[in-house]
Amino acid sequence: MHPSTRFSSPFACHTLTPGPALRPLYLALALLAHAGSLQAAAPIEFDPRFLRGSEGQDIDLSRFRQGNVLQAGTQRYDLFVNGEWLGPENIRAIARQDGENAELCFSPTQVSQWSLNLAALPDSAEAQRQLAASDTACFDAAGLIPDFQAVPSVSELTLNISIPQAYVSRHARGYVAPDKWEQGINAGFLNYNLNAYRSEYRHFDSQNNFFGNFNAGMNLGAWRLRYNASYSHDSFAGSHYQNVSTYVQRDIAPWRSQLTIGQSYTQNTLFNSVPYTGIQINSDDRMLPDSLTGFAPLIQGVADSNARVSVFQDGNQIYETSVPPGPFVIDDLYNTGYAGDLDVVVTEASGQTKRFTVPYASVAQLLRPGLSRYSLTAGRYRDRNLDSLPSFVQGTYQRGLTNLVSAYGGTIVAEHYLAGQLGLAFNTRLGAFALDATHSHASNLPASWLNAGGSMSGQSYRISFSKLVNSTNTNLTLAAYRFSSSGYLSLADFARARNPGGTRNTYALDGGGGSFGSDNSYYGNSPYPQRHRFQATINQPLGNYGTLYVSGSTQDYWNASQKSNTTYQVGYNKGFGWGSMNLNVSRFNSGLSASETQAMLSLNIPLGRNNAPTLSTSVTRSSHGSASMMANLHGSAGERRQLSYSIYNTYQDYDGGHDNNAGGSVQYDGRYTQVGASASAGSQGTRQGSLSLNGSVVAHAGGVNFVRNQGDTFAILHAPGATGASINGDNGSLIDGSGYGVASNLIPYRNNSVSIDPKGSSLDVEILGSSQNVAPTAGAIVMLEYETRSGRAVLMDVRLDNGQAPPMGADVRNPDGLSIAQVGQGGRIFVRGLEEPTDLQVIWGSDATSQCRIQYAPPAQHDSSLPFARQRVQCLSLPGQQNTASLS
Repeated sequence: MHPSTRFSSPFACHTLTPGPALRPLYLALALLAHAGSLQAAAPIEFDPRFLRGSEGQDIDLSRFRQGNVLQAGTQRYDLFVNGEWLGPENIRAIARQDGENAELCFSPTQVSQWSLNLAALPDSAEAQRQLAASDTACFDAAGLIPDFQAVPSVSELTLNISIPQAYVSRHARGYVAPDKWEQGINAGFLNYNLNAYRSEYRHFDSQNNFFGNFNAGMNLGAWRLRYNASYSHDSFAGSHYQNVSTYVQRDIAPWRSQLTIGQSYTQNTLFNSVPYTGIQINSDDRMLPDSLTGFAPLIQGVADSNARVSVFQDGNQIYETSVPPGPFVIDDLYNTGYAGDLDVVVTEASGQTKRFTVPYASVAQLLRPGLSRYSLTAGRYRDRNLDSLPSFVQGTYQRGLTNLVSAYGGTIVAEHYLAGQLGLAFNTRLGAFALDATHSHASNLPASWLNAGGSMSGQSYRISFSKLVNSTNTNLTLAAYRFSSSGYLSLADFARARNPGGTRNTYALDGGGGSFGSDNSYYGNSPYPQRHRFQATINQPLGNYGTLYVSGSTQDYWNASQKSNTTYQVGYNKGFGWGSMNLNVSRFNSGLSASETQAMLSLNIPLGRNNAPTLSTSVTRSSHGSASMMANLHGSAGERRQLSYSIYNTYQDYDGGHDNNAGGSVQYDGRYTQVGASASAGSQGTRQGSLSLNGSVVAHAGGVNFVRNQGDTFAILHAPGATGASINGDNGSLIDGSGYGVASNLIPYRNNSVSIDPKGSSLDVEILGSSQNVAPTAGAIVMLEYETRSGRAVLMDVRLDNGQAPPMGADVRNPDGLSIAQVGQGGRIFVRGLEEPTDLQVIWGSDATSQCRIQYAPPAQHDSSLPFARQRVQCLSLPGQQNTASLS
């Protein structure tokens, strides 16, 4: 056994590192804890001879025969049905007349959440009658549902229910019922990202720069208020504060949508995304189960008997289910990627198989049959660099019609501007295609524009393609071609055209200052409408010989004086036992300078295992005659790899000289913030240094927490007294002195498991149920309460009247008759929370001679070198009895 053994409730909730003298005790407790965590409902038999020291004595182990011992009362469990989380539920347990384990009592309301197929139950009428009863009644699940099982875990506070699939109505995999979505509490946060930078040059003045980015939020019920801003200071340009965006948002669950009011961006599914101030409502695919997001085809077939249906992609099995005789439909395949036909195998009860293939390739415009996606925006175009901003309304709609076809369209209406788009997307054996056409008409344009009539009309056509060639495994992940006529204008182009003087700052393309990715380019206020644009990426695996990839893009313009922009690259990478290699050749033609070709060879060589650093080297050569070499040693250190570092040296040889630059950087991911620093110096007299500080402040009713990063959706954990306990899955996060901690970056509308590891907290605190599940809505701040029990931890060395130890495994009960501990090896008992003198009863049999009484009094002081108090106590025989235990 590892010297550090973790014990689960009810015995302990701490990671202890015992010395040699204490290890027998922990071994005993571990064995008992294992027995206590068994979840089988069937009786369990124990051989007391395994308990060393009992010397054949009969120890009463009947309390362990039923696995988890259920006490009568109400307990809150995380409920799972056939592995799917349904959320937390308060489940009653009712005492049985025979004195055995209490029985679980499920109310009709709770059973109604199990999605039972009532018509398939043997006694459907009785099941419906019981479901119609009041919630004080208990539904006879075991009697009405064949092979029903309910397995509680006392230590994890989970209840796993198993129901045969034949009696359950089908839900898509990953489904979380909307009534389990948590809107969270009223709270606020501030994320900050601060950077200070200083540059020094040999023949020029030094320059100091500071930049701060701030993201603040406040949640009030279901509403999310968000504010984004930045502050910059330059020793030459001065200071500037900028409000990037402010908006409120909430979800509308019945519509599977998000409502946004304020400054935000339109959806980019069909038209280019543009900034606006106004209101928007749009569907949110995050509210769908994982198995319904993205595109995957619907599989239909017919089974002649009770059959097994298996689905394979590229030789890998990705799905399997059992179906009854007759037609079947599989509509909850996970989106596995953009390509790869599906091979379906139907295995009948006789062993006979049927096979067929379903085409599967995807582009962004494809949707599953029957699913739709929409957006509706009304507002004013937002760009602080423009004087005249048009108001507009934009709407888009997409729908999956069949496995093969999806349709989509949209329109934009503004004063003096109109645009409409229609398109179709196809899933075929030849690959996935999307074709659409957009028409725009703009009027009342400035006289300085090329169209003397003051209006322009035009069209833009686009085709997208994606395909995996199975025979060669060639993946054409994206190929897109767009042609625009000379009169076509996007909404962003039209907004800029309305400003005769051009933009005030053509370089301000930030979140509050303009649209990025406009279809056209400008010089002053004159348009250079884009004519063609093409982009493609091809990936070709070569098995053990590595991977070859090719990507490129090109675009040209209607104005002959505006040269085309072309970029493409060819690369090859391969892994070896000693590291990896990448060879890349790129060519650039920006239209503003001569074409340039670059070739680069890079190597990555780990210098050991685990936390050993990695050496990265590269050599680059340009067709312009320049060359560079780089060596970078980087890695991480610390138990949590919280310290990352990099040391590098570069050499550049260019026309007219050369430069040698050396530098390094370090970053520390602390409990409350992330700190970074860098410095470099060059042979040409340049020197640079920077400092960075990133983190978050979370404010809630219980206080304020400082964390490294919490994301937009997160949980606040409250575990009173558990200071120092770590939050699992969130590297470095702890419960602070006020009993609060933060679990960051939860996934909206999904089941998130959040647990606390008591390692690092005081042994005087026990966490009762260290794990919880929660499904937050987008942007929610949820509060998770963890029950703790505080009290002095005491290790008692117990002796009977005759100086012997009570048997290992004996039960220790408080005056209320509740079991609070078991006797470990050598007569040791570990208890917590006994702050006042009290009587404890030790029982290892059914007769009076197998019992004794401890008159416990808390120790006045204890050895500070131990994490718990330790005392020797006597267990007195009951009056008129003599204990029969032997020395352990």
